[in-house]
Amino acid sequence: MSQTDPELYFAEDGAPRSGRFGDIYYSLQDGLSESRAVFLAGCHMPDIWAGRSDFTLLELGFGTGLNIAAVMALWAEARPAGGHLHIFSVEGFLMSAADAGQALAAWPELEPFAEALLAQWPKPRRGFHFMNFPQWGVSLTLGLMDVRAALTAWEGKADAVFLDGFSPALNPDMWADDVFALVAERTKGARVWPPSPWRASCGEGSRRPVSPLRSVPALGASGNGWRRCAPAKHHRRFHVLKSWRLLAPVLPAAR
Repeated sequence: MSQTDPELYFAEDGAPRSGRFGDIYYSLQDGLSESRAVFLAGCHMPDIWAGRSDFTLLELGFGTGLNIAAVMALWAEARPAGGHLHIFSVEGFLMSAADAGQALAAWPELEPFAEALLAQWPKPRRGFHFMNFPQWGVSLTLGLMDVRAALTAWEGKADAVFLDGFSPALNPDMWADDVFALVAERTKGARVWPPSPWRASCGEGSRRPVSPLRSVPALGASGNGWRRCAPAKHHRRFHVLKSWRLLAPVLPAAR
């Protein structure tokens, strides 16, 4: 086993799992619904990029590429005139293109975006890999390396961030305080990043305050089917939505 092998396998339910971390990649009920609810809606997409000529997304945890395919599909549908989307994603344990293709095949509506992504899927070689999708005005830089090394080397600034690593109990490096500090430095409008042990979605969005702690229905979670999510502090126009795996997001409250 290599140091970068996620030890991926497909369980009887057809969902991919990482044997290395003992965790799932997305909701067992519907990974695409999770991506749309927690990450895209949580970052107020597509409204957040309305009228923008350039938009930059930072993602920690590339995984199957599902979030990226979902974002590309939404961008293609609601792209500002002449706009360009650049995505910087980080992955320490890259699965094969064949495995990613098997996972993404569950959502035929993403087929053109999944196929384009798989056609440029990199070899598991450490470093930065650039992919270009001019038909949709999208480019992707994938950092296959330690998250700290990737964030330190990247010189960009993100308008929105997807934090999509494995469970903090199983992959604590992704959720360390110094990693959040690096994310804050690479994010427009953020001065301080509050430490968080939770999977999160976050985005620049509006100046409205985030809503208070509340329970929300999980997407395919086990147990009683409920988890808690709590918004963290926001700084300038940047806010963080702390939400455990498989949550619908806590959205900003109305003015």
